[in-house]
Amino acid sequence: MKKTLMLKPKNLLTHPENMRRFYPVDQVKEMASSIAAVGGVMHPIIIVKAGAKHGHKYHVVDGNMRLAAARILGDKCPPLQCTVVTQSKAQQQLSMIVTNKIRYDVDPVSEGLHYRALQNEGLSVRDISRRTGVYESRINNRKVLADLPEEIQQLIVDGKLPADNKAAKALMSVPKKQSIKLARRLSQNPNVKIKTIVLAAEKLATIDAGEKTMKRPAVKLSGALDSEKKSTNVKAVRAAAAKTCSSCNQYEGKLRKTSEPAWSMVVHAADKTCSKCPLKDMQNICGSCPAVQLLKKLVNDE
Repeated sequence: MKKTLMLKPKNLLTHPENMRRFYPVDQVKEMASSIAAVGGVMHPIIIVKAGAKHGHKYHVVDGNMRLAAARILGDKCPPLQCTVVTQSKAQQQLSMIVTNKIRYDVDPVSEGLHYRALQNEGLSVRDISRRTGVYESRINNRKVLADLPEEIQQLIVDGKLPADNKAAKALMSVPKKQSIKLARRLSQNPNVKIKTIVLAAEKLATIDAGEKTMKRPAVKLSGALDSEKKSTNVKAVRAAAAKTCSSCNQYEGKLRKTSEPAWSMVVHAADKTCSKCPLKDMQNICGSCPAVQLLKKLVNDE
């Protein structure tokens, strides 16, 4: 027989195996307003008794986001209707997956961490899929995200990096410190693509530790410094830029008419591009930079 209790937030504890590891602030605030408006929760919070060391407190199996919202209200929070259940640890974790599927979407990182925790409880991917209705491929893909450094996980949760297993594996192919650094740089581009992440990680993995840092990577890699050109015509610039944009996996540029640029102005613009590049301190990936490709096409276009 299930037991119903009316409890204050101070008597409830976030479940140590809670599926959600990251809470969207706006959703929590919205829920807090709802709890205050209706004088409690619309659906009972599912709880289990916490261990003896916690005294007369309970762990929340279903309702941890509501608990987070209730804590915002503090002492003004009304008593929350709770239903006490008896479940094994694995049963509690499985319940979280099923209930979260019909409410707010759980972020992909939290989902992956939860599947990993279930495996640690002895459940196979097939068991988890059969008991929750989640496809095995999704479970396997999400689990990859669980192995990423926490800072990269946060970037994914914040929507600054794609939640893709290929991108995650690529980032994990380089040392942790470098992968975090690369992820930070890539996240500064709001249009970053999976292909870009994979290629950047692959090139970073082949870096020569003894390689000297280039002061002018774009012009050096393109060969522009050795070019005897004094100027280049508008037609060549537009054609080279169009080819560069067509091969770029991040942006599509729109060209505009301009006066004939002197070669020194073109090289100077490339230097300026490099100085603002968020990846300038990882120069082993500079070879695929659109600025480098543009200069190469101009240098080789007779």
